[in-house]
Amino acid sequence: MSALDPQSPAGPSDETRGLLEIQAPDDVQDTKPLTIKKSKAGKALFRFPESIEKFLQPFDDPVTKLLQRPNHKIFYLWNVYVIGALTCIEAGVLAPIVLFALGLDLQGTLCTTLVLTLAALSQIPKRLIKRLRPWQAGRAEKRRNDRNSSFPSRAVAGAVVYGFFVCAATTMDYTGSFPVTWWMCVVILVFALLASFARIHLGCHYL
Repeated sequence: MSALDPQSPAGPSDETRGLLEIQAPDDVQDTKPLTIKKSKAGKALFRFPESIEKFLQPFDDPVTKLLQRPNHKIFYLWNVYVIGALTCIEAGVLAPIVLFALGLDLQGTLCTTLVLTLAALSQIPKRLIKRLRPWQAGRAEKRRNDRNSSFPSRAVAGAVVYGFFVCAATTMDYTGSFPVTWWMCVVILVFALLASFARIHLGCHYL
């Protein structure tokens, strides 16, 4: 039996003992248990209720699948660089500055009021309530890397507010009054539908 054999009755000699102590590679020694990193969707105080999520899923998933079916690049470019740019909160922040610079004080004041309301109604709940985006939940194809909470949709809220502002600003008289007509509802609805399609198509929001 070989002197190198650890099963030898005499055991390995001192000279050969070192040969038996095989040093493991560094990558093996430092191996740690596999962990799955959770998606960084922002910290929030509350989770979107799971009971409501399960109730809405039969309605949300078919719509998401349908609206993600068009996959041409033109849809991505339109949804991100046109609809996204026109409905983002940053657009509302810049608009009053431009309006005041043009001497449209009444429109600028209305726009400022609406943007502050939009920020309060969309930003605060978004920081407090966390709802995974469809692509994070594995319920949609990932087409945009938005990781914060999907509730509520700032883009859709912005579309409604900006649509209302466009209608009001273009019909406002010198006193700041404006008529409320049926076509305003149509314009606002079109704005909201375009924004909804854009966000669902990108896998960032539910119906």
